[in-house]
Amino acid sequence: MTAIVVLAIVLVLLVKFAGIAGETWLGGEKQVNNLSKARAMLDLVARDAQAGVFRDDLPAFPPAISGTLAFYTQRPGVPAVTGTGTVRGVSLVTYALDPDQGKTTLKRGDMAILWDSPAHSITFSNTNAFTSSASGSVTLRDTAPGIVGFRVLFIQADGTTSGTYAGMSGTNPVLAMGVSLAVLDDRTLGRLNTPAISVLRQKFADPATWDNQPARLSPGLRIFERYVPLPKYYP
Repeated sequence: MTAIVVLAIVLVLLVKFAGIAGETWLGGEKQVNNLSKARAMLDLVARDAQAGVFRDDLPAFPPAISGTLAFYTQRPGVPAVTGTGTVRGVSLVTYALDPDQGKTTLKRGDMAILWDSPAHSITFSNTNAFTSSASGSVTLRDTAPGIVGFRVLFIQADGTTSGTYAGMSGTNPVLAMGVSLAVLDDRTLGRLNTPAISVLRQKFADPATWDNQPARLSPGLRIFERYVPLPKYYP
C-alpha cells in the first residue's frame, strides 16, 4: 500500500510538472511570435522614417487622413504602372491598418516617383496635406497579420508629445516619433472571431486605451513601442 501511495504521489507531481512545462513552452512560443511580428514592422517603419524627406514644401504625416501615416522617403518605390520610366530614389510611403475592422493587418504601400513623373504626382505645399491624386495612387499591401492597434506620437524639442505632426521648423520642432503596436500572436489570433477582433480594433482606436494600459493585458496580446529619431530638417 505504501508503495502504491508513493507511486501515485510521484505520478501526480509528474503530471503537474508536465503541465507547467507545457504552459511555459506555449507562453514562450507566443512571446517569440509576437516579438517577431512587432520587430519586423517597427524596423520597417523606422527604416522608412529615418530616410524621410522633411521640408517646408513637402507634406508629412497628414492629420487629414485618419489613421494613416504617410510621408516622402528616400527609398525607391513601386511604380503605379510597370515599365513607365526610371524610378528615382524617393517615394511616397503610407502605413494604415486594414479598413475592415474585422482584420488585423497593418498595410504598407509606396508610390514611386519617376524621373519623368509629371509635377502633379508630387504634392508641394506647406499644409501637411496630400492631394487626392497622390494619396489615391498608393496601393496598400498586406504585411504581418495580428496587429490590432497602431499609434504614432510626435516628440517635440521641449519634450512634449502630440498625436498631430506640427512640423520640423519653428521654435518647437518635431525631433522624433514614438511608434506603438498592439500585437496578437498567431495562436491567439486563430481563436478569435471577427466580432472579437473588431472590439479590440475599436478599443485601440481610442487614445485613452494606450494612455491607461492595464497592468496585465489579455493573454496573447502584447504592446511594443519604438522611439525613432527623425532626420535633420533642411529648410
